Amino acid sequence: MKNKTLAKQAAIDIGNTSVKIGIFQEDSLIKYYEHIKLEEVSEILQQDQIQIAIVSNVSNPILEYIHQWKKIANVVELSSQMNLPFKVQYLTPATLGTDRIAVVAGAKKLFPASDCLCIDVGTCLTFDFVTRDNHYLGGSISPGLRLRLRAMHEHTSALPLVVELQKVPLIGNSTVTCMLSGAIHGILAEITGLAQQYSKLYPGVKILLTGGDAGFLVSDLPPSFYFNPKLLLIGLNAILKLNT
Repeated sequence: MKNKTLAKQAAIDIGNTSVKIGIFQEDSLIKYYEHIKLEEVSEILQQDQIQIAIVSNVSNPILEYIHQWKKIANVVELSSQMNLPFKVQYLTPATLGTDRIAVVAGAKKLFPASDCLCIDVGTCLTFDFVTRDNHYLGGSISPGLRLRLRAMHEHTSALPLVVELQKVPLIGNSTVTCMLSGAIHGILAEITGLAQQYSKLYPGVKILLTGGDAGFLVSDLPPSFYFNPKLLLIGLNAILKLNT
């Protein structure tokens, strides 16, 4: 007797700068879409024959799109009120970003018995810590790489807008390379310095790296960091399974 085809579910990540979709069968990511538009989500849900989907949204008012998607699949929006694979001890859970919730869920899916520090290098640089016994404590938020560059331009009268990321020496020799050096080497120092502090408090902590600009930085970070650009989608899928 042949096995029935496993149902497919979608994890939709609507971030500050881009939309990504992961198509899963059980725990396996079988298809990945990135840099897509909200208008394209309905088509993807239809063509991949999605039955159920979960959405993490941190930037856009998407009510009209949710109505469209619900005509195609059973769509749920992630919130801190859902069943999660950890206990939230954040003092303001209603303001906890769904992207941070999903990243932590992804870490616990991959390393369920470990203390985990999740470092997400996106529009903002976020640190999120969850203990080995599944207590989410919080972390930190600071400007991301491109936000640092944009802030220097927008809050000064003479500094240019630097859009293209490129590796530069520690000592810049022009205004642009000095700005890049400050942003890149500064964020690298912040990441490694804070990670060291967490490691002292929690020896053996798993340090996970993700986010849109993480790939640009990963070669300059310790090899002990676990880099997974799809960590958020893995977490969304884990939460979806926990709530269905």
